Amino acid sequence: MKLPEPGNYIIAYEEDEYEMKQPVKIKIDETDNIEISKDQFAVTLDAEKIEWPLTVRTVQEGDRFRPFGMKGSKLVSDYLTDRKADLLERRRQLAVVDAKGTIIWLIGHTTNDLCRITKNTAKVVRMEFISYA
Repeated sequence: MKLPEPGNYIIAYEEDEYEMKQPVKIKIDETDNIEISKDQFAVTLDAEKIEWPLTVRTVQEGDRFRPFGMKGSKLVSDYLTDRKADLLERRRQLAVVDAKGTIIWLIGHTTNDLCRITKNTAKVVRMEFISYA
């Protein structure tokens, strides 16, 4: 996985609050309180399906993910184009990526279907995007 320029990403090794140089602030909690968020800037994912550490970075050319509710993967660029995102939005788009390189959350848009909450979910990771200057 190619990382963006220094200062354009953070790596989260555990639950906490993190801030990027841009500045970006994100809060990550792990809990057994399974309450699904309806806010586009806060998500709840199955903790067993996420591999730490997590990286918050800008999207890169060729990035793929499986949008919530889809069976197959899609290029992030195609997903953002379908959502009518302009060029600046596409270049500034942030993603949360797990240790396997899987995009688990396209911040402000959708999560990866592979990390969805199911009836077997016992513990969740809750992430909240706080600010982006």
